[in-house]
Amino acid sequence: MTTVLPSPRTAAAPRAHVAHPHVATAPAPNSFRAGRPVILADDVWGSGCDLIAPAAAIDTRTVAEMVRRGAGFLCVTIDFATAQRLELPPMVWQQSIDEVGERMCVAVDAVDATTTGISAHDRGVTLRALADPRSRAASFTRPGHVMPVVVPDDAPYIDRAGLIAKAGRYLAGNHGSLGHSVAYTALVSNRDETQIASPDEADDFGLPVLTYSALIALTS
Repeated sequence: MTTVLPSPRTAAAPRAHVAHPHVATAPAPNSFRAGRPVILADDVWGSGCDLIAPAAAIDTRTVAEMVRRGAGFLCVTIDFATAQRLELPPMVWQQSIDEVGERMCVAVDAVDATTTGISAHDRGVTLRALADPRSRAASFTRPGHVMPVVVPDDAPYIDRAGLIAKAGRYLAGNHGSLGHSVAYTALVSNRDETQIASPDEADDFGLPVLTYSALIALTS
């Protein structure tokens, strides 16, 4: 099963698209602020869909839904300051951030209130701990089951992780702290379970949708 969406940066050119009819209405921000998942659909480059939710407010139910509907590989956006505070080294030797893979940090599990780290409960605890400014390096064991991905504050937001971070800030609105760290996973197609869901399938899941095109237009 395909588990990682290609970065939009690798696409030759944006495809023609039609803005999703629900992108500018309340369901997506309200759902996100309540800690519930939102579909972020790439209708610009056509790379697929992600399920996103605020790490600070995520609960076991939402994590279980993301794992069930998604690829099972849970990531979360963090900034450089958080990576430094939590002493999260990169997954690869190079320190470059030119590619999303080079921003991935060593996976972690929270120490407190977890067992094996892999359950929906445990991964929810870990995600909330990663979003908690009071957490320290000793709050986590390494390796674990949640993958932090560094998104620089000055990122151009032209790739998957950058756009996910941007979506989190937009959806959080006045609840700014909720948009600081965004949990995400690739959404698996209901039509073909060997593939990532295409943007055309976004309405199949009964969840609020935000498209790349709307996000870019609303935040430019």
